[in-house]
Amino acid sequence: MKLEGYRKLELKELQKIQLEVMKEIHKACLQHNIKYYIIAGSLLGAVRHGGFIPWDDDIDIAMMREDYNKFMSLFPQIMDTNRLFLQHYGSDVDFRPALMRVCIKGTYLDFSCESHWKYCKNTYIDIFPLDNVPDSDVDKVSHEKQLKRLDKLIRAKLYRIHEDNTRWLIVLKKFRAALLKLYPLKILQNNILRVMTMYNNNNTHDVCSMASHYSYKKQSMSRLIYGTPKLIKFEDTELYAPSRTEEYLIHLYGANYMQIPSENKRDIPNDVYIKL
Repeated sequence: MKLEGYRKLELKELQKIQLEVMKEIHKACLQHNIKYYIIAGSLLGAVRHGGFIPWDDDIDIAMMREDYNKFMSLFPQIMDTNRLFLQHYGSDVDFRPALMRVCIKGTYLDFSCESHWKYCKNTYIDIFPLDNVPDSDVDKVSHEKQLKRLDKLIRAKLYRIHEDNTRWLIVLKKFRAALLKLYPLKILQNNILRVMTMYNNNNTHDVCSMASHYSYKKQSMSRLIYGTPKLIKFEDTELYAPSRTEEYLIHLYGANYMQIPSENKRDIPNDVYIKL
C-alpha cells in the first residue's frame, strides 16, 4: 500500500515511537496516582526479551476499572492532545473493542480488513479495563455467554472483509449487518459495558480483561496476581507489571512461556505509516 504524504515505518522505528508515548503515559499515571500494568505480549516481552518481543508492533497495558475511568476523564488535562487521541466507544463511530486506545496522531495503521470502518486509524497503545467476575463457576459461564452474545452482534454489524473472502461471503456479511440495523451500535456497546461491569460492586476473588482476544477463562485470574504494581525493565526504561509476574505469564501462556516460538507461529506485524 502506498499513501501519499506518508512513509512506511520500520518495526524498530514504530517500537521507538510507541515506547516514547508509553513513557508519557507512565509519567502521567505516576503524577495522578493511576495504577496500570503492562500485560500479555508486552509483559512476556519484558521478561523474555527485556522489552518488546522482536516482532511485536504494539504495547498492551491494563487498569482496574476505577483507574481506567480516571485516566479516561483526565486524559485531556494530563496528556498532549496535540499529538495523542484517546479512542473509545464515545470518541468515534465504528469502534468495536470494549477498551480505549491512546492513538498517535500523524500515523496510519494499514489494517485492510477494516478499511471500510469509520474510525480513527492511527497506531495505538491498548488500555484494557479489568473488571470483577463472579466467584461461582456457574455464574462465570452465564456471564461469559452474555458477553459472547453481545460481542457476536457487534462483530456482525462491524464485519471484516479479508483477502480470501469470496464475493458471496462479503454479500452475506453485508446482508447480515443490514438486518441488524434494528440494534443500534451504541445500544450494543452500552450493553456490553453494562455486562462487563455488573459485578464491580461485589467483593469477588477474580478479575478479568474481558476485551482481550484471549478467552474469558484464560483471562480470569486472582486480583492478587495483579496486586501492587512493580517496576520491570522494558527496553531503556522501567514500566509497571503485575505483582506476581511469573504466575500471570504461566496462567496466560503456560509453563513454557520462555520458549521462543518458531517463525511460522509468530504474529506478522501490520504496516504502519507516518506523515512526512
